Amino acid sequence: MAVPFEIEPYEILGVNNEATPVEIKKSYYKLCLIHHPDKKSGSDSSNDEHFQKIQFAYSILSDSKRRKRYDSTGSLDDTALDEDGFDWKEYFETMKSQPVTEDLIEEDREKYKGSDEEKQDIIDALQFYEMDVPKLFEAIPHLEFDESEEERIFHLVTELVDSKQVETTNKWDKYKHNRKSFIKRQLRKLEKEAVEAEKLQKKLAKQKKADQDISTLQGLQSIIQAKQRSSNQKLDSLINKLETEEDAKVKSKRGKKRGTKRAAVPDIDEEEFQRIQAKLKR
Repeated sequence: MAVPFEIEPYEILGVNNEATPVEIKKSYYKLCLIHHPDKKSGSDSSNDEHFQKIQFAYSILSDSKRRKRYDSTGSLDDTALDEDGFDWKEYFETMKSQPVTEDLIEEDREKYKGSDEEKQDIIDALQFYEMDVPKLFEAIPHLEFDESEEERIFHLVTELVDSKQVETTNKWDKYKHNRKSFIKRQLRKLEKEAVEAEKLQKKLAKQKKADQDISTLQGLQSIIQAKQRSSNQKLDSLINKLETEEDAKVKSKRGKKRGTKRAAVPDIDEEEFQRIQAKLKR
């Protein structure tokens, strides 16, 4: 079956082509939380499609064979990626029945934190970044910076170094020396981001209220216009009725005037005329 989308997987997940598997996994989780259809309002089908593109990109980059084939060919067509008989339709049907939700990610977080899988991911990341500890908070899934998590990771890395599971470097020595300064910088950065996020949230709330007010005004305007149209129609109907009645009255009067005749004056002879005239004189 042909691939469902023509996309650039690294671009969709917001990582570069040198990203580690743990970086890809962490970016995937974050994007799922942001773009999950349940987080979107309305019935825009583009929301579901973008979420599927995220899943599709992750299915390519999280699989070492598919990622290697894509990196070497730059192609997403079925000949390059479906040699193993992978059924994309079945994959998306499975994702629909088991969608990545906030509850599912929280459950995964609880299982992952402190597990052997997390430990191995940290070892891999430390080797990849040459013991640059701050990078762990960018690369490791579910690992968000705060003082307690920094303390946990610091002790874990110390144990790994002491047990020679990872080799120490100048970056590790530098981190230990400047650790307090790093924590303070990170806390200030998080505080600043929180303030900016609060400002943005208030701005969005105001914009939403303004949009609602505009929508309400437009609704009231429509109601007023509808009432005006109805009143105008009633007034026009009344005027037409009165004009019709007035025309009927005028026509009726004209008809009566035309039908009236003068009384016929009877013919009289000269003798009768003289008699009437003499009578009037008396």
